[in-house]
Amino acid sequence: MILESVASINGVAGDDVPPTSHALPLTNVFRDDVITPGLSAEQALSGAPSVDQQRFSVPRILGDEQ
Repeated sequence: MILESVASINGVAGDDVPPTSHALPLTNVFRDDVITPGLSAEQALSGAPSVDQQRFSVPRILGDEQ
């Protein structure tokens, strides 16, 4: 049954139809990489409710069973 389905696909495309991976041409849109200044640790952590050694401090959700 599967082989019959695959064989039926071979009959659809003619020799004048070039093989393609997509029905429509695709073009990737990329932007140039531009280095911009980021946040300092103090700026990034300024709105955090809890901080520990310049890191976000969050409640532990896993126990010691890890």
